[in-house]
Amino acid sequence: MKLESLNHVALQVRDAIKSAEFYARYCGMEVVHARQDGDMHVRWIRLPNQKDGFMLVLLETLADLSAAAGTMDHLGFYVDSRKDVDEIAQRAKEEGILVDGPIYAGAVVGYFCMIQDPDCNLVEFSCEQMRV
Repeated sequence: MKLESLNHVALQVRDAIKSAEFYARYCGMEVVHARQDGDMHVRWIRLPNQKDGFMLVLLETLADLSAAAGTMDHLGFYVDSRKDVDEIAQRAKEEGILVDGPIYAGAVVGYFCMIQDPDCNLVEFSCEQMRV
């Protein structure tokens, strides 16, 4: 078996529309597919310039997300500069969703901030990070 690429990560969210709006506002992502399955909304989102097609799939659920069996640590986005990290951190601080930073954590981790989406998933924005 030969795998071609990883094409999506699915996140369980309380409100797919609200989560898609968050990722548009903070990450510049856009909705590429939207549907409603009964009372539940589904949104596929990605960066407009994402050449490999990688996306996030936001699956609305009525389940108690605090009792979910699996968790995701965080999503990581590269940005161009410390100025970008600082601007995101300031905006998130004003909205009460800044978790950490901005901070420089050395050559491997770089300069970053961490914020929370509407379902408390962590989203990291970094620059000067080691790239493999």
